[in-house]
Parts: sequence; structure tokens; C-alpha cells
Amino acid sequence: MKGLEIPIPPETFPLFHDAMCTAICMVVYAVGPDAVRGIDVVFDEKRGLEKAIIYGDAQKIKEALDALFGGPKLKPSEGLDITTWEYGVGRTHVYLRMGRLPEGARASNVLKSFYGLVNKQYYMHAKGWRFPHLRKTNKKLKPIAGHLDVSKPHPAIAQLLNAILIGRRDRQASVVGKIRGENYTLYLLLGGVPTDTETINEAVEQLYSINMSKGSYMISENIKSLLMPGGLELLLKAQDVIFYNLVSGLLRHYIQGDITKIGDWPPIRIYVFKGGKKAAEKDIVAYFSLSGHDWKGLYGAVRWAGRTMNARPSDVLGLVNDIVKFLGELAAEGRRDTDIARGVDVVLPRLRLFLNDLFTGIINREACYNLVRVLEGLKQISEKFVKIANAIILRLFLKRREVV
Repeated sequence: MKGLEIPIPPETFPLFHDAMCTAICMVVYAVGPDAVRGIDVVFDEKRGLEKAIIYGDAQKIKEALDALFGGPKLKPSEGLDITTWEYGVGRTHVYLRMGRLPEGARASNVLKSFYGLVNKQYYMHAKGWRFPHLRKTNKKLKPIAGHLDVSKPHPAIAQLLNAILIGRRDRQASVVGKIRGENYTLYLLLGGVPTDTETINEAVEQLYSINMSKGSYMISENIKSLLMPGGLELLLKAQDVIFYNLVSGLLRHYIQGDITKIGDWPPIRIYVFKGGKKAAEKDIVAYFSLSGHDWKGLYGAVRWAGRTMNARPSDVLGLVNDIVKFLGELAAEGRRDTDIARGVDVVLPRLRLFLNDLFTGIINREACYNLVRVLEGLKQISEKFVKIANAIILRLFLKRREVV
């Protein structure tokens, strides 16, 4: 049975790879189970690339792809011919082709934005230099060896990648925040394509809000609140704390039965770059990834830790969310109040110790008491520090429930 083939860019370009995986998952979710009979993800040896093969109503799938990621003149479905894609290693460089610029077509604004996104990724995975000892440039400093060569893609593919990574007001798999006058861009992407449609549907429904009638998509408000409690400040200060906050929020939904297949979800990838979506800034300031293996291990650790305190896992996870919510609000207030900012900096090392132990299966009483004492000592700066201390005492030391 022939299916619709969708090439997936290599992980050498992680944003492009994850953007295409995210687009495929969104489309599968958008068309519904009646239009998709099955999915395979295979490696095309001739082209040196992975490809997703979707079996079902190919026309409906193409229409959804164009509705969500296309423009007035550019339809992503027109650039999917994998025979025009290729990734490989030449004698002196690595090369990538994502379709061909149609004959007679001129470079457009969509291609200019595309190359801005290419540049954004050079510093992420070995800068794309496979042969640094062969690195050569001409007199104008243009690389001629030891580099990653990206040819002009089919404009419709550039349109698709731009739609995910730059987007417009009602098409965003990212959030732009401002701290002290500086813009930062957060991307929430999926790092793979599961072959089970129910798994795809569950992951997309939890992470994004999609409206097919408007051709729009956004990061869900719940996920946004877990990643950016009060803003981006806490994520930039302590991405490990935000990692645990996201884990806790989603595992609570798993315990409540809203999520059943979290262990099979594709990897969730979070990237934060300095600057806006079109900025030339290449340095990534925060990154983390969550895979199915992570979920299983972290949930087992929280269950074990909860038993040592006779606390339900949902109570322990809810405590983490409460702590990080208040601390995120304090970090945002710290923009205007240096005393609060210093208070947050004092709390963070102790909170890290508590969370690191918790997610390895231990509730460290000494670390917990120390955290509470420090929080209570910051009462004169803000009552919210005391609210955090009270939440810890209430959830872990005063409540005694039967563990289930």
C-alpha cells in the first residue's frame, strides 16, 4: 500500500528536524483517525534521510498540511518529493538539499528567513563542520571546504519551516519574552514521529491548541504556564527547575488519567535563543529534552519518594508546581526589586538540592528543613517566600494520607 512520504531533515539541523516532526504530528492530529490508517518512519538510504510514510487519505493530509503551514502562494505539499532531497558527505564537506528551487523561480522573502534559521543552528551541533581540518575559505571568507553546504530549498519547504519556527500571530510553536529590554525566543517542538496515531494525538492535544478552521496553532496555556511561570526569568536562571516543573505538571495529568501514553510520546524539545524569531543571534541560552525513558524513570522515583513521607505522588508533584509557580512570580518581580531577586538567588541552590533528590527517589529531610528555614527567613522581603515554606510543610509534614 502506497502512502504519502514526508522527508525529515537531519538532526544536524535540530530545529529543522524537530519542526518537521512537529508539523507531521500536528497534521496527523488535525485530520483525525478516519484519514490516517497507519504510519511508518524509515530511513531512505539513497537520500540519506529519514522519512515518515502516512497511509490513508493522501489528499486530505496534503490539504491539512497546506492549511496549517502554507501561505497565499506556497503550499508545503508541493515540496515533498523526496527524490529532490538529499543529505550526505562529499569529499570535503557535508551537504543538504531539501527540494529544488523551481526553474525560473527567484529567491523570495521566505528564503531569506529560511537562511536566517539555517544560521541560527550552526553553533548547536558541532557547528555543522564535519571536517574541521579541511576548513577553507576564499578571500571573501566564504567557506569552500570543511563546512555544511545548504542549497536553496523548494520555497514551499522553506515556507513550512518558517511557519513553525517564525510563524505569525495565530501560528506559533514558540513564545517571545522580554527581560530587561532583551528579547528571548522559546521553542516547544517534538523530536520524533511515533507510529501510533493515538500517541501522536495525545501528545499534540496536551502540548498545543490547534484550530483547523482558522489554520492556527499555539502552545497550550497549561504548558506555557509550566515553562514560563511569571515569565522567562526563572527558565533562564534555572532551566533544571523548569524541567522538573514541566515533568511534574504532565505527570499529574498522567496520574489523573488525562494522559495514558506518556511513556511513548516523542521527545519534547525546549530551545531558548536570545533575540526574536528572526534575530541573527546564534547562541542557545537554554535547552532540554524529555523522552519516554525519562518519564518512566522520573515517575517511579516520585512514587518511591512519596512513600517515604506517606504522601501521594500527586501531592508531591503538586507541591513542585506550587513552589515553582510562586518562585517564578518572585523572579518576575525581581526585575524591579533587587532584594527579591537576591532572595530568589538564595533559594535556588537549596531548591535544586531538594528537587534533585526528589527525582532520584529520595525526600531529603535535612535539605527540606533547610529550604523551609531559608524561605521563612525571607519573610520581610516578600510574603510569597513564606507561602512556599507553608506549602512544603502542609504537603509533606502535616498531611498524612494512605498511599495509593
